[in-house]
Amino acid sequence: MLRPISRLLGILTGVMLLVSPATPFGQIRYAVGQNVVPVFEGWERNPDGSLNFVFGYMNRNYEEQLDIPVGPDNAFEPGGVDQGQPTHFYTRRQQFVFKVRVPKDWGKKDLVWTLNIRGKPEKAFASLLPIWELDTGVYQENRGGPGELGEYDDPPTIKLVGDARRTASVGSNLSLTVEVTDDGRPLPREGRGAPPQPVRDSDGALITPVRGGNGNAVPGPRRESPLTQAVVKLDPSMRLGVIWVVYRGDARSVTFDPMKVAVTNGRAATVARFTAPGSYVLRGYADDGIYPVPVDVNVTVSSGTLSTAGTASDVSLDYEFFKTKVQPIFLEKRPGHARCVVCHETGTPRLQPLSEGATTWNEEQSQKNFEAWKRVVVPGNPSMSKLLLHPLAAEAGGDRFHAGGKHWTSQSDPEWRTLADWVNGAK
Repeated sequence: MLRPISRLLGILTGVMLLVSPATPFGQIRYAVGQNVVPVFEGWERNPDGSLNFVFGYMNRNYEEQLDIPVGPDNAFEPGGVDQGQPTHFYTRRQQFVFKVRVPKDWGKKDLVWTLNIRGKPEKAFASLLPIWELDTGVYQENRGGPGELGEYDDPPTIKLVGDARRTASVGSNLSLTVEVTDDGRPLPREGRGAPPQPVRDSDGALITPVRGGNGNAVPGPRRESPLTQAVVKLDPSMRLGVIWVVYRGDARSVTFDPMKVAVTNGRAATVARFTAPGSYVLRGYADDGIYPVPVDVNVTVSSGTLSTAGTASDVSLDYEFFKTKVQPIFLEKRPGHARCVVCHETGTPRLQPLSEGATTWNEEQSQKNFEAWKRVVVPGNPSMSKLLLHPLAAEAGGDRFHAGGKHWTSQSDPEWRTLADWVNGAK
């Protein structure tokens, strides 16, 4: 079966202008001013008999990222113009970006994705021709995945902790946590030692090492290919990770800290920060080196500081999560600090005094604690919640003062993450 690598070479040939051999890499590189080419990657089968058309794109610019709103210039046909496609386009070749599900009786019709920018319309035609069917080997060949070619691999699963719709404000931090499962495949290839640490250039792209005269590996010239151009690509040191991107909205206004997160104990957490108001779709891809599997978060960012009294949010705080996961944090002893319960049995917000001989609160006490402590959080927005800001070090985004001291030096602290998960609606 013809692999999409061969098809990709044809695509690249069509979008690159060849010049004299004296030009590095044999082509003109355009930093800005070019358009975006939609790419049909292939199709795949679903267990229920339905089918997925898989798409990517080629942004011909080496530096300019583009935004094309859904509408006449970013549309699908037949069917609705919005089929879940991106509106933000990173530079160069991005593979396996999204899928469009179609019924099993789709037949011989084409699904057409059109992108039009700067008066240069481009189309991708998706069909169910057998030559375009995707399997693990196709993903592995195109993404440079680990394992032996054709080795069986189930895609990872990814689930957002908390609500899929969030609010934030300019300058605030939005905590994002996902739960990831995987089958442990692909297995490392035999004969390989520990993976090398990645070497990157000034704009974050991986640089392929070459051997110097002394035999040591040194950073070599940047070699362009879909593997080096990919935004959704694990660093060599990662076995299973999550990569965050801006799927819709102005990516210049969003930063992720970090953008690529290794999965630890089934979880991966990051923080998004915004510099401009607007509506954004942030997408996290669980990646096992072969299959990228997405989950989306819709974020509405306001221009000013949100108030705890007037924030509109459809996130609900879960009592059971509070009782079983949050309350134990109030009882935890940390070096150099009193337990939260010591101060807050008489302080504000109040924790109910423990019954004599008890090691935790009973049901009635827990209900009262829940009612008191939900008043110091903004559902869906940990970065504006006093519960998370007061005990957090200022350099990590917390308040400057907390009478009980600073319990956490990082938003990656497991206790801080648990509180953030509760604020984000975890159940």
